[in-house]
Amino acid sequence: MRWTISLLVVFSCAGYAQEDPIAACLERIVGDKRFASIRGKVALGDAADTTFAMYSNESFASKADRAAIAGWSEARVGCAKAGDSHGQKERGPLTAAFILEGEHALVALAVELYHRRISYAEFNKRRQAAADNIRRQLAMAQRAKAREPAWELNTRTLRAPDEAAAPQPAFGNLLIQMRPDNPAAPRQSR
Repeated sequence: MRWTISLLVVFSCAGYAQEDPIAACLERIVGDKRFASIRGKVALGDAADTTFAMYSNESFASKADRAAIAGWSEARVGCAKAGDSHGQKERGPLTAAFILEGEHALVALAVELYHRRISYAEFNKRRQAAADNIRRQLAMAQRAKAREPAWELNTRTLRAPDEAAAPQPAFGNLLIQMRPDNPAAPRQSR
């Protein structure tokens, strides 16, 4: 199953949206008329959909925009929460946690935009930076997790008697040397 994660968690495969409640919910948000006033100012779905015009929009939220921003950020969090159990099952708890973390970061930025502390351009830049950071963190976590089975296999190999002669990492040598069945292992005095 192909998927990409960003701070705003929109999946690239249209067919996947039918299976995934988060993606389907976000697709509905993108087309929701309640958010029409901010549609050209922020990417309502994935941060990767932010255009040059959005990045260069130095205006601040109007009164109408503020209501749309509040509703939009609440709707997005609702999507993430609604899809949480699906995400836990399909993508695992680690990815589901990153999805929620991303949505909470988006809410924090939306509050800044809502209160006119930052412009749309600044919002979009920070949003993309946060999305990139979440993607990097997730990739690192997935790489670390992918290495876990290899470490478990490696520790079993280190303890196998026929592997004792093979070159081992320093820690592996220590484990082999400390094994009670190793005649060269140091003995504890009693």
